Amino acid sequence: MAEYTANYRLKKPERTDYYNVADFNSNSDIIDKYVKQNLDESKSYTDSKNTEAVAEATTYTDSKITETKDWAVNTFINPNLLINGDFQVWQRGESFSGGVLKYTADRWQMGWGTDVDITVEKVDNGIKVSSNVASASPIRQYIENPERLAGKTLTLSFEIAETTGTVNVYYNAGSSIQLGSVSEVGVHSFTFTCPSSVTKLCIFLQTPSTAISSFVLKWTKLELGSVATPFVPRLYGEELALCQRYNFVSNSSIRIRTAGVNSSEIYFFVPLPNSMRINPTVPATETGKISVATLSGGTVSGFAQTAEWLNGNGIFLRYTKTAHGLSDAHLVIDAGAVFDAEIY
Repeated sequence: MAEYTANYRLKKPERTDYYNVADFNSNSDIIDKYVKQNLDESKSYTDSKNTEAVAEATTYTDSKITETKDWAVNTFINPNLLINGDFQVWQRGESFSGGVLKYTADRWQMGWGTDVDITVEKVDNGIKVSSNVASASPIRQYIENPERLAGKTLTLSFEIAETTGTVNVYYNAGSSIQLGSVSEVGVHSFTFTCPSSVTKLCIFLQTPSTAISSFVLKWTKLELGSVATPFVPRLYGEELALCQRYNFVSNSSIRIRTAGVNSSEIYFFVPLPNSMRINPTVPATETGKISVATLSGGTVSGFAQTAEWLNGNGIFLRYTKTAHGLSDAHLVIDAGAVFDAEIY
């Protein structure tokens, strides 16, 4: 007896049955019916989905575009070209006054070439810059190897936590160019093109020269591109290591045995936590916090000091004095001794 397929009841003759044209035609009619039915249903489904897709596309208004842009900006974050952008590291101290050029929070320089009454200090929400007289009070950072940024679009963004007046925003790539001014707390950004001939680049924010005022800067970011992406702080240890490439301040007193001595010279190898940018300047032995001493501890004056060369994570210092009379010596480094390789 013939059997039938499970879905469309097509007749399956037994091997012993005689060939019957009627069975073949019946199977063909069934196949034709259901193929046509499935095609019609598929076309109907496709048309309805197309209609739904067109309707959904019309909902992608400007708000949807803005939403997509916000997602991209918050997902892809450019690195900060500035070091110590949120003022975590203060190796030199936490309060500075006067207007002569000096570094304050690591990598951030204050003042001008003349001494005026301005103050830079660490506060809970960042760095506070104050003009105590009607004089511009700047805080600036120099960028190392700015040639790599020549001709590129850069965006400077920052957050003002407090202000009693206007904050003027500049970059300097040979001459000072004002990007704008802000007078409200919050996040602000400015975009500019770095000159193709740049050899020195810094960004700075300052109080106006016409009024006594102050501002608190919470963070600052410089990045490639025309979009200000979110500021993401580095870990303190990472930030400190970056800062110590430019400046290292000894936080304790140490004594180092000589690495070499002759009748007029004594050499010392001073270990450093990081390899510095260039041979640093160090305090003079007579007036600073580094001195040559005998093994018993007596200070020996009259040496001229030279930073000879960097060698990995350390520096060789040479002390010269004709007929110094020592066959061995210690170098005494007091807490607060500065090794300075900053950009000026």
